Amino acid sequence: KLGKDIAGLLRLGLLIAAIFNILLAIWIFTDIRKRGEGSGLFVALALLAGIPAAIIYALVRLGDKKS
Repeated sequence: KLGKDIAGLLRLGLLIAAIFNILLAIWIFTDIRKRGEGSGLFVALALLAGIPAAIIYALVRLGDKKS
């Protein structure tokens, strides 16, 4: 019984992580479209890497600000 409970929690955690990565990718995609610049590479990275890719995108975006 304990093994099934742990496996169920692991599956739930993976599902939540996948949904979170998809939401991050959507946020990055809409931001790229709204700004009219950027690379779709960050969308793919967000799907694969999640939070680290979003942080890198945010840093690149801050560096791209026009003065």
